[in-house]
Amino acid sequence: MHWIKFNPDDPFEIAMNSGKRILFLSWSLGVSKFEYYSPSISKGDYNSKGSYNASYTKTVFIPGTEMAVTGTESGDILVFDRSLIIEGIGE
Repeated sequence: MHWIKFNPDDPFEIAMNSGKRILFLSWSLGVSKFEYYSPSISKGDYNSKGSYNASYTKTVFIPGTEMAVTGTESGDILVFDRSLIIEGIGE
């Protein structure tokens, strides 16, 4: 992982990414393990042809919302809704 960011609205949530993987983590006081979700990204999630192979740059939470975004080297932005992140963590 080359990028890590705490959620400014919830210090128990973290987003991180490497060039090819995105992780959302959460934890609770008194629990010794993180729960995490790594979204599955497909070619259909991109608008630009050929962008699928671009590396991720940064993942951040959007303050005051229920969303996070990840940028790519090709200029795409992937948008994640918190409800889907939490649902994925629970699996």
